[in-house]
Amino acid sequence: MDYMLGSDFVMLLNQYEMTGNSARFDCTAVVLVLDTIHNMSYTRRDIKPNSILLDALLKMAGDKAPALKMMALDRPFKVGMLYDYKTDRLIPNMLLWDENLISNYLTCHSSSSRTYEVHINNNLTELEYLFGIDNNLKLSILAGLVDLPGSNNLIDYCQRIKHTERFILQYSITTHSDELEIRHFRKSDVKHQDLFHQQVATHVVTDVFYGIEIFLVFNRKLSDNENRTELHNSVKELLKKLKTLPISDIGQLHLSNGEKQLAETLTCQYYGDIQLKSNPTSFIEAIELLRQLPNLLGKNNENTKPIKVLLYPLYLLDDFATAKKRFHEINNHILSKSVELMTSLHELVISLSDIKSNLSSLKIFYQTEQQLSRICTRMSEIETDMRKEMVKLLPEVRGTSLQEKSLTDLLEKFNFSLSTKQKLNDWIQFKTEEKNIFTSFINDLRKQDNINLLTLPFAEVRKSFNYKFILRLVIHVTEENDTFLNELLQYLEDYSKRDHDTNIKINRWFNQNNLALIQKQITLFIKFAEINVNKNNIVFVVDEEDINKFQRKTGVTTILYQNGVPMNFEIPSRPGRPHVTDNSCQNTTLSWTKPAQGSENIQQYMIYGRNHLNRHWKLLFTTLNDTPSVVISNLEEGKYRFKIQGITLAGYTEESDASDTIG
Repeated sequence: MDYMLGSDFVMLLNQYEMTGNSARFDCTAVVLVLDTIHNMSYTRRDIKPNSILLDALLKMAGDKAPALKMMALDRPFKVGMLYDYKTDRLIPNMLLWDENLISNYLTCHSSSSRTYEVHINNNLTELEYLFGIDNNLKLSILAGLVDLPGSNNLIDYCQRIKHTERFILQYSITTHSDELEIRHFRKSDVKHQDLFHQQVATHVVTDVFYGIEIFLVFNRKLSDNENRTELHNSVKELLKKLKTLPISDIGQLHLSNGEKQLAETLTCQYYGDIQLKSNPTSFIEAIELLRQLPNLLGKNNENTKPIKVLLYPLYLLDDFATAKKRFHEINNHILSKSVELMTSLHELVISLSDIKSNLSSLKIFYQTEQQLSRICTRMSEIETDMRKEMVKLLPEVRGTSLQEKSLTDLLEKFNFSLSTKQKLNDWIQFKTEEKNIFTSFINDLRKQDNINLLTLPFAEVRKSFNYKFILRLVIHVTEENDTFLNELLQYLEDYSKRDHDTNIKINRWFNQNNLALIQKQITLFIKFAEINVNKNNIVFVVDEEDINKFQRKTGVTTILYQNGVPMNFEIPSRPGRPHVTDNSCQNTTLSWTKPAQGSENIQQYMIYGRNHLNRHWKLLFTTLNDTPSVVISNLEEGKYRFKIQGITLAGYTEESDASDTIG
């Protein structure tokens, strides 16, 4: 039979950059495929170059040319099993041919293929590349048609843990493969003849490649003074060292002192196809796992799993050409757009959930957490709605019941307007910054053991505190009825609205001046609690309130409760440094300035002195009122230094700086 290159095939070749030798090779492969098909009495007219998959793994064989290569993703593939391309699911408990017949034409090939890769970037797209997932399967995963158990939980893990530097070491071993020679089968061999005319399945599994894949995820926190690029290069070189040794010798890996120090800073998380007695948590334990890996496969590779498979279309098995092609391969551009939209939506949900989870761990920010819950709930509802519609729509489009336009209509429906996208991204960025500030506040407050962070509203717990005094620090930066949030939620109720901008802006309360003032107040509160830690008549609490309860002012406020009755109370700062205004032979007059903040709450002052011969400070005098001066009589001879401490209704203030030496 003579062949000439048709216009369709020429156009196909022009879509790719290839050398002359490569083009001649591919043309020859196509000719061989078509020739084999004709020799097998296939008289179909719809076989075109763009429907033939050229792949080295398929050996350019005519009986495998239309096969679909797919990653197993922990699914229990076996040769002869049926697969539904429309739903991306295996058909359980049903084989196309009799098991005895399958065993007659089954060939098992041994293999010792090993791949070792180190990855730094770990966004969703690159992780799915790691697993060999194409857009079609990726969309099924995002829609929920295909689950990701086992080692594939790595994708979900890496999306959720966003605040550390991650390095992924992928180790893949292919041990053997099962190949079914389908050219020996005829239509009469099929157990269920009606499969050709039903919507039950579209493909049959012809090849299964077995092995294992493990992923060692090394996490490393980046300190403020570290260079990200240098860290990436250092860790990558460290992990690549593992590749230089045979796996049996990997326990003898030689590391420099610097590499050992770097290795000690890495934590390890294991994801893999083999169940371990205990998972590695450090670099050293990861090395030990790699050393033992050949033994973990099992004596006869019984611990291996399907890694990838080849699927053959059922309609090409019909010798009499009565079966129809009952599946449609969606345009890759539409697939890419679908994956992009679902991925971005999922990442938004993950980001919001991440912020909310971090706030929950801080305990006290229930007002802000409620705000986030409203957005999280709505975004999760949108994602769920899109998944439900995609799960219903994908099989119908793949099964030719619906046109691809129905898929583009769905994308249009769930695609946010530009204005809504911008508002949502701005708000998430704002909440991320806010969460980081809150974390800094709480980290400081937690250092003082006698400060109680309230996990419930103060009104619900105040009666449970059996103290004469309650000193309460209230953080009020969040508005329950936030106008920007309400507008954003309104957009999300009808997320396909076209752009319409408003002048409503985010209340970015943490400007430089306001943040400095808040931090100062928190520091005073912590210091006051520390100084009065041994007082048994007072308790220190911190909680969050709506800004509307504080005249819409953002900041922090301290409130003192005496026997349950609230009163205004500003924690005084330290008094001014004392100095001598008169020093006679018997009397010494000291003066100082009142605290710059909260002086109205000072009732008395305590004066401490220290003789140059004595290391310890001694209480010399307590004033009767808040007058910032005192006359001290009958001091023993010698040189002295003095300092002042204020007394308030609730406790003592911070001490002043010591005076110059007098005498």
